[in-house]
Formats: sequence, C-alpha cells, structure tokens
Amino acid sequence: MANRKLLRISSDIKKHVSQIITKLNSPVVQKNLVSVTSIKVASDLSFCKIYISVFGKSYDACKAFLAIQASSSYIRKELSNKLKLRHTPKLEFLKDKTLEQGAKIERMLQALMSLKK
Repeated sequence: MANRKLLRISSDIKKHVSQIITKLNSPVVQKNLVSVTSIKVASDLSFCKIYISVFGKSYDACKAFLAIQASSSYIRKELSNKLKLRHTPKLEFLKDKTLEQGAKIERMLQALMSLKK
C-alpha cells in the first residue's frame, strides 16, 4: 500500500514539476527544451531528486540548468500548492547524463566497427 502511494506521489511530482518548469519566467529556460526524465522520492517524502535533461546549445543548456536550480525554492512553493501533502519534499535538481553516455558508447562502438573493417 505504501509503495503504491509513493509511486503515485512520485508520478504527481514529476508531472507538476514539468508543468512548473515550462511556465518559468526565464528566457534561458524557455529557449531550450527541458525534460524531467526521472524522479526519486525518499520513502519518508522529505527529499526528492529530480533528473532533468536540457536540449540546446551546450552553453545555453548549462545556463538553463543553473536557472532551474536557482528556482528550486519557487518550484517547491508552486508544487506545494498543487499537491495535497502535509510537507512538500525538498527538491534537488540533477543533470541526467544518460543521453550523453549513450552517445559516447555509440561513438566507441562505431570506432570499433571501423577498426574491424
């Protein structure tokens, strides 16, 4: 039962955080495509790690990520208005590097294939 509740809350947090980020009044964030890729919520709901991917030019993506991190208290406040929880978890935004790692592995495999020929 508790596990199902945690999954539901996780899903709600992911959905609402995505919506809040798209509505941020930051031109750097609006210029890039930001995606909430995964979320990990502590079992006591005190803490939440949010993994995001920012698609765009490298410099702009970095600035957008920093802008989202700087807005974490605002995002938490907006999230508390949308969730029906006694306490809103503390948010930590982390950069999701799975796409970068996948591209790196792909380049390595292609280099191996070209050596094999």
